[in-house]
Amino acid sequence: MVDETIAKFGGIDVLVKNAAFAKFGNLEEQTSEDLDSIFAVNLKAPILITQAAIEHLKKSRGAVVNVSSFVSGVRSNSKFL
Repeated sequence: MVDETIAKFGGIDVLVKNAAFAKFGNLEEQTSEDLDSIFAVNLKAPILITQAAIEHLKKSRGAVVNVSSFVSGVRSNSKFL
């Protein structure tokens, strides 16, 4: 994705990370695979895309914008009981 962007536009000035995933339901029922999916989208992907774009962002003195959900910051999506 970064290579295609550089080829088409010649650089990267801003990286906006706006992807999120949640698995709704009881915490007791969430599997290891569910957690892997949640962490892959919400944590690993933003880190990897930033790593891929960082050198181009340094060259352009660009910016990184992280977007998050207000809801996930104030309440849990899982039920404990």
